[in-house]
Amino acid sequence: MGKNVIKYKKVIIDQFPFKNLDTERRWSLRGRWPCHWISGAANSKSPVGIAYSNHFSLKQAEKFLIHVTADQRYELFLDGKLISRGPERGSPNSWFYETYEIELETGQHNFTALVWSYGKWTPYAQMTIRHGFMLAADNEMGALLNTGSANWQTQKITGMRFLIPKLTMTGPEYEIDGAKFPWGIERGGLKNPKNATILEHGLDVSSTNEYHPNYLLTPATLPTQLQQKITTAKIRYVSEQLNGKINFDTTISSEVSIWEQLLQGSQITVQPNQTRRIIIDFADYYCGYPVLTVSKGQGAKIEISWAEALFTENKPFSPKLCRDELDNRYFIGIKDRFLPNGTSSRKYTIPWWRSGRYIEISITTGIEILTLEALDFIETRYPLTNTGCFTTDNAAINAIPRVALRTLQMCLHETYMDCPYYEQLMYLGDTRIQILTNFTIASDSRPSRKAIKLITDSIMPNGLTQSRYPSRITQVIPPFSLWWVAMVYDYALWRGDPDFIRTLLPTVRYVLDSFSKYLNKDGLLEKLPNWNFVDWTPEWRQNDGAGVPPEAEFGISGVINWQYVYTLSLTAELHVMLEDNDYAAIYHAKGQQLAKKLTDFFYDEQYELFADTLDKKHFSEHTQCLAILSGYLDDSLKFKVGEALLKAQNLTRTTVYFSHYLFETYSAIQADNAFFDRLEPWLTIEELGLKTLVEEPEPSRSDCHAWSAHPLYHLYTTVAGIRPGAFGFKQVKIRPMLGTLKKLDVEIVHPAGKIKLYYNKKSNGKFIVKITLPQTVAGELVINHHTYPLSPGENSFNLNSD
Repeated sequence: MGKNVIKYKKVIIDQFPFKNLDTERRWSLRGRWPCHWISGAANSKSPVGIAYSNHFSLKQAEKFLIHVTADQRYELFLDGKLISRGPERGSPNSWFYETYEIELETGQHNFTALVWSYGKWTPYAQMTIRHGFMLAADNEMGALLNTGSANWQTQKITGMRFLIPKLTMTGPEYEIDGAKFPWGIERGGLKNPKNATILEHGLDVSSTNEYHPNYLLTPATLPTQLQQKITTAKIRYVSEQLNGKINFDTTISSEVSIWEQLLQGSQITVQPNQTRRIIIDFADYYCGYPVLTVSKGQGAKIEISWAEALFTENKPFSPKLCRDELDNRYFIGIKDRFLPNGTSSRKYTIPWWRSGRYIEISITTGIEILTLEALDFIETRYPLTNTGCFTTDNAAINAIPRVALRTLQMCLHETYMDCPYYEQLMYLGDTRIQILTNFTIASDSRPSRKAIKLITDSIMPNGLTQSRYPSRITQVIPPFSLWWVAMVYDYALWRGDPDFIRTLLPTVRYVLDSFSKYLNKDGLLEKLPNWNFVDWTPEWRQNDGAGVPPEAEFGISGVINWQYVYTLSLTAELHVMLEDNDYAAIYHAKGQQLAKKLTDFFYDEQYELFADTLDKKHFSEHTQCLAILSGYLDDSLKFKVGEALLKAQNLTRTTVYFSHYLFETYSAIQADNAFFDRLEPWLTIEELGLKTLVEEPEPSRSDCHAWSAHPLYHLYTTVAGIRPGAFGFKQVKIRPMLGTLKKLDVEIVHPAGKIKLYYNKKSNGKFIVKITLPQTVAGELVINHHTYPLSPGENSFNLNSD
């Protein structure tokens, strides 16, 4: 085996790496990879793990590319070192492969891949066709490495059991039996190797002419996921009692410092026939892998569980109250089990990451002393950071960016996801909000491009997208199809890229036009199929309402109809930005006509509000927001509805998720007092000990839910008031909505750099505004009912408060 330093790095490519092979191929062979899928699971039922190993020898140093993928997940080792986890989550029509540049010196080397298939316990977000592995190398290295032709051998990975997931949709829990696990297999040490079964050729998404059920291979688009050691862990509890309610009176205080030593890198021992229960607090929310190294401990059992918070009752989803509290609480979490076999320095980990704030370690030793050599937790997530800034003279508001950013970070991995603990699914309603917020803090648009493009793979024969994708379980929420159209509009407005947007326009039109088949004789949407979820309002959850507005399931919903109008408006504007005026006129006319009908059918003159139902017995904030945001109300009607929205006491109120659209509406009507009043739940999160933002008002299932991070977007776009004024943010419109704030210092990310805003209100009522724009950007400042032009570079204003 090669003893020299291994050099490798991930490479992002954007086309078929073997395109040169197509130049002399017949049409029927184009897009074929010079390798095959292989399988070692022909006689094994999933869930299963299979090792694929290839020993090879180099007569001279080589530098080359490899392209690797698997179904479902792989870990790739080079000479015993983990170099890659993958593939990026996708769909059969966009099955991602990773590309790595490898440098190896003369000598013996080995590639080994551990490939996991989870069978009936497959995570909802993981799509699959059948177990398999594929690797191809460029140049002459293909003869040594390409699956299907090179000498790849396989072996089933024993000693790992896949246990029933008890709480989540994210895959199985694991049990690793050290006595049965094939230690050293990552270095190619297969004990009973077999030849791999050769399956079909790899097929490239861009040029293949074979469309039987298969994977259409697509280059990975994202950088390597972050991998770094978690250093914030603290011991909160040590006890001999393994189960039941945590009771601080049973804490073994003398051992707390001993267990702290383990976290700090020192080994400790647990004597034979002992039990210990240890609670670790990360003091923040993390996604990560546990890595436990043990020696001896024959007959011991070690369980590592993860939880977002502890519960007041011994049942899932009972109240949590303050998340800082442990005493008199119950730990209910996702559990993995390790069974040491008495040998030395065995390193236990799991194939997929966990998430939460708290760790419970339960240890039962047998007749032999157990040595814990190391316990590490390795954080993983997409490398998202906030490269902007937002500070005010209000400390509570200043706390929002940190907790919102942490929420976004925990909900962005190989895809966006609603939550890292329970589902890990990319729901379209959530994803629109995540992408918008990401636009304000980071210039990296790769996750958003991937999301928008990947969702096109989900489109059903009826023209609707699936509600979450990728997903092995099909679910359709028609309003979320409309949010996907809005995502395309958002990308065009905030990031531009006309070529990318134009590739999406036919699909935008197909999805939007599919709603026309549900228009009734009056031209209103009626009886849309599937689950017409809008928001988790208490009123809409009653009687198994599942977040569906009145009449949205079997009748005519004002909420759904206004969302359709709003999306028609965005689609018209999208075509205007791309100078496609014919389509712009078509969608504008449709939106205008339907808005007039909705006014005739749903507007209530007495309340000056739009009803949710034709009988005008139900009214919600949601309907008013969508009507105002559509842009089709004349100034007089917009003012009336806006005033009524602010004053009405009996409206169904938006909850955490849909408050994004409420805040958008407050920005549109410049309702600063209402905005800051409704921001209150985000200003009091520290009272609940939360480190991330919750899914819904208490009691909340999920303590980390990306759709709740939208106030970060609104600090930049509503409070600071910085928004794009043209396609690709080529112009800017700044309209601050400051309420009682006296100081503001903001930097927001822009495709051409950053936009900076400084605001300072003096005691004499005058205020200073300083704005710095990128050199290619101009715009306007709207403040105190006056409009001021903005030029590239620095702009300064000394203004009166009136």
